[in-house]
Amino acid sequence: MSTNQNTDFCIFWQMEMQLMLHISPSIYLAEFSTDGRLLHTNASMYEWLGASPLKSLLNPTFEQLLDMTAPLSNPVYNGFLTIGDAQGTFISLQALVFRKDERLLIVGGMDAKQLADHNTRLSHLNAEISNLQRQLIREKVTLEATYQQLNQVNASLKESNATKDKFLSIMAHDLRSPLTALMGLSEVLMENSDQYSREEMNTFIRLINEAAVKTYRLLDDLLVWSRSQMGKMPFNPGSMKLDQLCHEVIEVLNQTAATKRITFDVKVAEDTLVFADEAMIKTVLRNLVSNAIKFSWSDSVVTIFSEQGPSDAMLTVGLADKGVGMTEEAMTKLWSLSELLSTKGTNNEEGTGLGLLICKEFVEKQGGRIWVDSRQGEGSTFCFTVPMA
Repeated sequence: MSTNQNTDFCIFWQMEMQLMLHISPSIYLAEFSTDGRLLHTNASMYEWLGASPLKSLLNPTFEQLLDMTAPLSNPVYNGFLTIGDAQGTFISLQALVFRKDERLLIVGGMDAKQLADHNTRLSHLNAEISNLQRQLIREKVTLEATYQQLNQVNASLKESNATKDKFLSIMAHDLRSPLTALMGLSEVLMENSDQYSREEMNTFIRLINEAAVKTYRLLDDLLVWSRSQMGKMPFNPGSMKLDQLCHEVIEVLNQTAATKRITFDVKVAEDTLVFADEAMIKTVLRNLVSNAIKFSWSDSVVTIFSEQGPSDAMLTVGLADKGVGMTEEAMTKLWSLSELLSTKGTNNEEGTGLGLLICKEFVEKQGGRIWVDSRQGEGSTFCFTVPMA
């Protein structure tokens, strides 16, 4: 191709060639004035020159290029040109450097091997970045899980402290009343025993016995509840007959029920088997039967029944009385230590208020739940679920 043809070619494709030189990822162009000003650069070179173009020319440096000379139209430098920063991010180009008047033109590029090496480095860098991102995600998940655990532990500690405070409050308040009665009655007897008749002495003895029994029951409930809170209650589930458990509990409480002429109707099939901790289920039944006696009117019936639970694996056990019942507000406070209720029965029987909390703890230990349906003046039905054997 002749010189004229080359000239015509360049003129004809001038706009396209300018665009290609500006956007090509493999061609690097930069023009400097000899006093160090950056006059022009294409996109590829701009990424590497950064904020300090002169300092980005690492080898040869800008000063070294200025000192080089060559015949007219020949490059003053032909070789590798390293561009980058002092932190180790750089690129080496196969470059030609021309000088004309007061300007310096750098034309650089990469051969196929350089491009392949460069792409390999970028690929490794991307892989490292991806690994770091995955590691950061894993660490973030771990930190979030740890944060949640810390929140749970913190909430548990707060609840434990509140429980401890309530426990001490119960101890101080509920123990004081029967102990005060014991001390007062015993002091009266000690100081004036010869002044009272046999009948009056029997009255004092009965009152002392009632105070002692109340104190014992409170201490027993507190001990059971505190052992459960501390996780020191043994848990030994096994298969057992539900009707047998019901009759054993009734036998223990029959004398108490007889004082109010209360009878029991057990509607539990003889072959009904449950899988639970026997001691815990007996405690649940004993508390619920005791409450039913306490809040039932004289000459009434307490019904104990069982029916299919919410699933084939669970059995629902219920105790229904025809007693005083309770309000909606009272029902919402039954299962909360902070709202501990201790209500007198139909014959002014007193309780500790901890019985239902113990029931809830023990039922949930078996994997079940406990609830109540009650109407004031009509009676209450307490139900709980327990696994079937």
